[in-house]
Amino acid sequence: MDEYWILVDFSDDQPTYYVVPAWWIANDIHARHQQYLDDHGGHRRDNDDSTHHRIETHRVIRWEQAWDQLGIFPAAK
Repeated sequence: MDEYWILVDFSDDQPTYYVVPAWWIANDIHARHQQYLDDHGGHRRDNDDSTHHRIETHRVIRWEQAWDQLGIFPAAK
């Protein structure tokens, strides 16, 4: 069974949805976090105990409204 993260951007009047495969977001977070640590001497800048990770829109834009990959909606005719 495929797993997905549904990310929601509430910054506008209407929310925007990003349907992101779990394998992709896990790899992206790992790579971005590792780069961040490399850039900061192997530590978080402010708090090594933090588990927060920011996901910027440009990183997931390709998954905007990608509901079709869930395979739960009838195919368009």
